[in-house]
Amino acid sequence: MLNRIRVARDYALKLPMANGKLGVTGFCAGGGLAWESAAEIEGVNASVVFYGGPPAEAVMARIQAPVAAFFGTNDLGLAPGIAPATADMKRLGKNSTCTSMRKRRTYFSIARIWEETGRRLETRGRRRWPSSRSTFGNLVGTPLV
Repeated sequence: MLNRIRVARDYALKLPMANGKLGVTGFCAGGGLAWESAAEIEGVNASVVFYGGPPAEAVMARIQAPVAAFFGTNDLGLAPGIAPATADMKRLGKNSTCTSMRKRRTYFSIARIWEETGRRLETRGRRRWPSSRSTFGNLVGTPLV
């Protein structure tokens, strides 16, 4: 799967609007890939993770890009691993932020995602996209279009 992300990177960086900086984002399993991309893919300048499980410490040690990770407080599958992952990233000297999204009243779970109607998912995505763009812009150091 990381090879597909590498191919997308190569394509994106050749686009006329490209500025030479690259960010990766992902939700759930894609969030896990966003973590791994920050460690394994050359040229990744920032990674924004939504509900992706943190990688093993050996992978964390290779992370070269800032990582912003967002999780639901009530996500019993991920929440117990967030504090240890945050401590590991800090101990390894990595630039990362792990944020609970409870303040935004977000309680995602895979089951709930599947229950949402298309309209609700579209609305939720529209609300989240500006936040993702802002986070990337701050991490990469340039506004996104």
